[in-house]
Amino acid sequence: MWRPISELRKTDRDYSGMNYPYDYAKKHKDLDDVYSSICSDRDTRSVGVIERIEIRRVDSGEIQYRVTGIDRSEYTPSREFNTQLGCFVSEDNGEFGGSLTIPSGKRIGGNFRYVFDAGKMVYAISTLSHLTVRSASIYQFINDKEYKCLYSGGDIIEKYMLRDKPGETIDEMTCEAYDVNLGKAYFLLTGEVSISNNDNLRSWNEIRVIEASEDGIQEIIRAAGYCPNGIGNLIVNADNVYISYDKMVMVINRSSRIISYYTFLLEEDEKNLETEG
Repeated sequence: MWRPISELRKTDRDYSGMNYPYDYAKKHKDLDDVYSSICSDRDTRSVGVIERIEIRRVDSGEIQYRVTGIDRSEYTPSREFNTQLGCFVSEDNGEFGGSLTIPSGKRIGGNFRYVFDAGKMVYAISTLSHLTVRSASIYQFINDKEYKCLYSGGDIIEKYMLRDKPGETIDEMTCEAYDVNLGKAYFLLTGEVSISNNDNLRSWNEIRVIEASEDGIQEIIRAAGYCPNGIGNLIVNADNVYISYDKMVMVINRSSRIISYYTFLLEEDEKNLETEG
């Protein structure tokens, strides 16, 4: 059931990816959505419960939310995307690769999960998260033949090659959410950034939001130290960026860059969340 986002409760920390004691989860939570169990014995074990939040923008401009848990929709490697430029066909075989066939018949390599219209352009997102591998690429299509890559991160092999390139950085990020508003496309990148420093690598988590249109591309948000679990959706308006994920909605003010957290959890739930998953 969709509810106004104003009904979420503001909190001072991020609870995503944290676990409940087994007995508490068994009594109060949907154990069909358990994704992990960490235990030394039955009395002390804890469980992670996926409580992913989805958000949407309705015609009135109001933002609404609902709690969905695990996405149980059937995975289909082959998908068709009908756009203003024609039909794009994705073959996504996860860690074994994939491709996108564009209307002209040309194929582009990648794990393409999203293809959509925004203004006069079509955008395609290739992204993969598997074990230690994270990658993302964003393409903009001008017509059924012409396109350009707006963003492309690195991979784990390139990361360790950085040791020989002092001062250079590399992204290991995924793009699991996007938004379209007033003809512009917005992309959420989350993951790890690394920099080479005298044969050592320094790494940190980071969130970025990129805006793209026919006029170009720009980064509108960059925040270090954050990597939300279980991404749901992205919504961008003139004042704020909204990111929904496991148990939480993060709101980033575009002017001040202040980050606020909101949750549907009861205070009793918060008291029982104990360890990171």
